[in-house]
Amino acid sequence: MCVLVQRALAGDGSADNLERQRAVMLEMWNGEIRAHFVVEETVLFPALREYPGAAALLEELVAEHAEMRGLFARLEAEADAGVMERLCVVLAGHVRKEERVLFEKAQEWMTREQLDALGERLGVS
Repeated sequence: MCVLVQRALAGDGSADNLERQRAVMLEMWNGEIRAHFVVEETVLFPALREYPGAAALLEELVAEHAEMRGLFARLEAEADAGVMERLCVVLAGHVRKEERVLFEKAQEWMTREQLDALGERLGVS
């Protein structure tokens, strides 16, 4: 989402395009991202909290969720290119941290059976 929005804004900084890109980002927020955060915070993060070193990482991820929720709230109020850019930076870093740190650690901490059970709870096959 962010790469396309950033490219679109770089190519056309008009108010109309800014509003179109705002709509794209809010559609993703309301259609996928918001629910994704809830699942992470209610299923994934609690399942990992007991492992050594997990608490600090999970606190960082939850803080990033909070920052992104605030940025999306600002975006709901008005189309702001600076907010969109910050949101893209935070979201990209957050996804990388989950993929490169959290998920790698989860594979170290948990057995195959535990990972499979967690995947079922998350609706991942």
